[in-house]
Amino acid sequence: MRYKESAQYADGTIIEQDPESPKKVEKGTKVDLVVCRKSEAEKEAEAAKNEAPNTSGMSLDAAVKALESAGYSVGSVSNLDSSKDNSQAVVTGQTSEDGKVVNLSVEYPSSQSSQSSPSSSSGGSDGSANNQEPAGTPHYGTVNISVPSGASSQHVQIVVSDDNGSRVVYDRSQAGGDNISKSVSGTGKTRVKVYINNSLVQDQYI
Repeated sequence: MRYKESAQYADGTIIEQDPESPKKVEKGTKVDLVVCRKSEAEKEAEAAKNEAPNTSGMSLDAAVKALESAGYSVGSVSNLDSSKDNSQAVVTGQTSEDGKVVNLSVEYPSSQSSQSSPSSSSGGSDGSANNQEPAGTPHYGTVNISVPSGASSQHVQIVVSDDNGSRVVYDRSQAGGDNISKSVSGTGKTRVKVYINNSLVQDQYI
């Protein structure tokens, strides 16, 4: 049996044989088969087509629309708080169940986090400086990230939340050990969160 790459057939399909069918042969005659084998690039492309859209960093409403547009439905939503404005909820992670169901976890821009890391160029980890100034005051800062060594490709996102809502300002795959310095800005009370592989690693105000 031999393997041959082909974009015409599904992976594992027999595409050739010798002797060819329907030729009759004696019992026990050796039959050579050629089986389709997809290249790694083709397998990755097919797998990507079947993956749910990555909604981390999106607002909950936008994430639901993106998933439904791709043919998925939302199952459970962790950390959802009925006492808060759910239009401000930001997706921080997702997991897929069997079929086309995706579970989401969210956070709220105004909530406090024990993982705060005050390393911005202005403001404070609790946003207290922002509360003592007129609304609409612009803020600027720099986020410094050291990507942990390990996996060769790690997903890094920076999410900024301010008076204008939440937005993703950095969304890239980085190699382990990379150092990132990103200038960020916001209007009014401005919070910056950093996620690596959908896990919160920095939470600060500028």
